[in-house]
Amino acid sequence: MKLYYMPGACSLVIHIALREAGVTPQLVKLNPETGDTDDGGNIKTVNAKGYVPVLVDEDGEKHTEVVAISLMLADKFGESKLLPADPKQRRRAIEWLAFISTEIHKLFGPFFMPDATDADRKAALVKIEKRFEYADEHLDGKNGFLFNEEFTVADIYLFVTLFWTTPAQISLEKWPNLGAFLGRVMQRPSVIEAIKAEGLT
Repeated sequence: MKLYYMPGACSLVIHIALREAGVTPQLVKLNPETGDTDDGGNIKTVNAKGYVPVLVDEDGEKHTEVVAISLMLADKFGESKLLPADPKQRRRAIEWLAFISTEIHKLFGPFFMPDATDADRKAALVKIEKRFEYADEHLDGKNGFLFNEEFTVADIYLFVTLFWTTPAQISLEKWPNLGAFLGRVMQRPSVIEAIKAEGLT
């Protein structure tokens, strides 16, 4: 499988999920300033929306959007348990994917946009803190992940947003459960491999 990515961007969710499923993807790096990819192409030729992730499967079909690709991989690699097997828990995991996508992921935009103002970042941080408080409370008393011992793609997505707190200069001190969760996920072989492959260490 071929994954178009930017180091440390939301495409890292798909990268880690693939490695959890035992797949080492062919990586194609995007230059966000030009739209060029390091295979000599341009992102617009594979995704008219102009951004990553884009996953090209064995049949040449192109898949976009973190949540959609996550669900596809969970179905394709069922033995990897990227989503819980129990239907109720599966729905809850999809709920978490949607929450992280719409209520956490997008709020980080101002921290990585050069034209964002301090006021933009402060407003985003107020909302991020509320979302982190909710996630921290959910993890209270858990020594594992969002669904206890089951590590799902929802955990991967939450991890990636927490991974962004370092470059965004957001301290996790107020949310000890999130900090502990981040540390646990950082130890997983799939995460170590993906971060190394993207040159993030």
